[in-house]
Amino acid sequence: MSPRIALGAAFAAVLLTVCGAARAADAPSVPAPDEPAEQCQELKLGGFWMVKGGRVDVPSGQVTAADLYSFAGTTRIDGTLQGDVATFAFNVHVPGTVEGDVLSFTEDVSIDGTVTGGLRVAANKLVIRGGVGRNALVFANNFRLDPAGRIEGSVAAYAGSTTIEGAIGGSLLARSGKVEINGPVGGDVDVLCDELSFGPLARIGGRLTYSARTEVAIPPGIVGGAVTKGPQPGTGETPDPAAEEEESGFGLRALWRGYLAVVALVAGVALLLFFRPFVDGSLERTASSTGLGAAFGIGLVGLLVLLVAGVLCVCLLQLPLAAGIWSALGALVYFGGVIGKIVLGLWTLALLRRATGREGGTGGPPRTAWSTTHPVLALLVGVAILFLLSLIPYLGNLLWLIVTVTGMGAALLQLRGERTEDVLSSASPA
Repeated sequence: MSPRIALGAAFAAVLLTVCGAARAADAPSVPAPDEPAEQCQELKLGGFWMVKGGRVDVPSGQVTAADLYSFAGTTRIDGTLQGDVATFAFNVHVPGTVEGDVLSFTEDVSIDGTVTGGLRVAANKLVIRGGVGRNALVFANNFRLDPAGRIEGSVAAYAGSTTIEGAIGGSLLARSGKVEINGPVGGDVDVLCDELSFGPLARIGGRLTYSARTEVAIPPGIVGGAVTKGPQPGTGETPDPAAEEEESGFGLRALWRGYLAVVALVAGVALLLFFRPFVDGSLERTASSTGLGAAFGIGLVGLLVLLVAGVLCVCLLQLPLAAGIWSALGALVYFGGVIGKIVLGLWTLALLRRATGREGGTGGPPRTAWSTTHPVLALLVGVAILFLLSLIPYLGNLLWLIVTVTGMGAALLQLRGERTEDVLSSASPA
């Protein structure tokens, strides 16, 4: 899947929200004769074509050179689209050609034509009667590859029912309630399901690994490689998770946490390099125990408000607004986490100074520590502490949440441009 899909989807959501009334005169949009005409908002900027509401069509014989981001009720491509498609619609039908990738969050999807790139679908029902040039990732209640359909790459299907009657050039990974294979699969097949069956046209070029609740009859000669039967799902015949964690899980988790720590250091240095005044202002608001508690409380409220607002927008199908809210929340959580790590380092260093007698006082870390400690050193200390504690199950996650929420609150206070003491005094009764 092209990275343009993910970046373009967020960009499209913001543009459709801000420029909802804008239309592109050359963008083809023709309502079907049997559908009532519905107002459709369109915006076309260079290679971006964004549509919200109503129905969007690429008529047969027409070639459109653009990446399509559709929030329409119905999206139909009879002609040729020279770009990627990202759809958040009720129905998607592709009898024509898409020369890029297809990303779809939809009720029903049918591919009768050709998708030159890859396919990523989350839908109630997906039917492929045409061709897909690369890999396919499917989350669906019902997934069907018809006899005329072909997927050149590999397929990963997580579905209630998976039916493979067409050809798959690569491997097949299926996690479904029911799996039926009655077509050629060029690579390996890995299936975990309740019921697995093979038709007379089934052919597997590689290995077959399967686990099923019911007995499986494998016709002779259809599997080119080895056949491995795994434990029956739901019987508890699985390796002990604790033993696996003891053998290899700890090392992998430490490696992953170390990678995240390095990324946090790089992001923190970049934040200090480009936004030093903002970071300094945010840190100053946590220089006392009162300010630290206020930052945590405001960060927690901000997190809950944005989460609820994002979920409500999704439930009300206000997807562009929801995308904007989730993007803002993601940025606030990430950079709030960086600020929180610096705060953790500052408090740790200040308390160490007091414990060693280098600083006096008993009312909390002295504010001089915020001016005498370089924030990069504090960031390094905070990241190191979180890395070590993250190796402890549950405790590390809890500390990460507290640190991140505190950093979010400090950033929100700095964005408002108010002193912590002023916020607390306005919230207290007269």
